[in-house]
Amino acid sequence: MRYEAKIDNWIKITFYLAIVLTVGPAFFMPSGEIFVFILITLPINIFLLWMLFSSYHEFRDEELYIRLGPIYKRIKYDDIKSISLVKSYLSSYAMTNKRVLIKIRNKTWMKGDIQVGPKNRDEFVDELKRRCRNSEEK
Repeated sequence: MRYEAKIDNWIKITFYLAIVLTVGPAFFMPSGEIFVFILITLPINIFLLWMLFSSYHEFRDEELYIRLGPIYKRIKYDDIKSISLVKSYLSSYAMTNKRVLIKIRNKTWMKGDIQVGPKNRDEFVDELKRRCRNSEEK
């Protein structure tokens, strides 16, 4: 089962504005410099578009797969300690402030709590709780 990521409008506007601001100057540059400029800005624009159009959360047999453009994370259902709804602007795998906080058992500096932002939070949380039989209710 797959849930698309929710992206707040202000984030979409910011990404599109960044793309326009990096593409626009190419029309006013000398022809000799355009190639270098495009070589530098094209990967950035591809990265931003990839994040906008390829972000989702997928329930797999043994794990939750989180995709944010080229960035991904796998969380085994048995490793999930608790699930709760939060509102936050901190950096995470979510591009919205209405998020689901997934607390992880046996955290390390590389493996900690995760915040995700699916479009339908309530349905997502219900499905995640159903799959995580060992989690604490919150």
